[in-house]
Amino acid sequence: LNSNWQEYEWYIGIETHNDKFLITEKCLKGFVLGLPSVIISTKNFNQHLSNFGFEMQGNYDYADTLNERISLASEFIKTNKGDKDIARHNQELLRNNEFLSSLIVKPLVELLGV
Repeated sequence: LNSNWQEYEWYIGIETHNDKFLITEKCLKGFVLGLPSVIISTKNFNQHLSNFGFEMQGNYDYADTLNERISLASEFIKTNKGDKDIARHNQELLRNNEFLSSLIVKPLVELLGV
């Protein structure tokens, strides 16, 4: 990161696995830094993040192809400013131990039927 990263309008994360929903550091980095984030990945990736409780700006990840999602995200970035309140919300989620443990424990409980 550039030493002036706090001044970034957007953090843009591009997931290399575009064929399945997989959260990696590329997605979470912007959240950890408290930056408004645009994540380019699989179709409906942002909806999956929203289901976990994250808030995402824009409607660009519904497109069928990666090229279309990139084009829509690019247009969104050009015409919108990052929402610092949303960025703060996502950062706070990642600092919340109860939330983080629920991401691991809840699926395990469901899997084991406990």
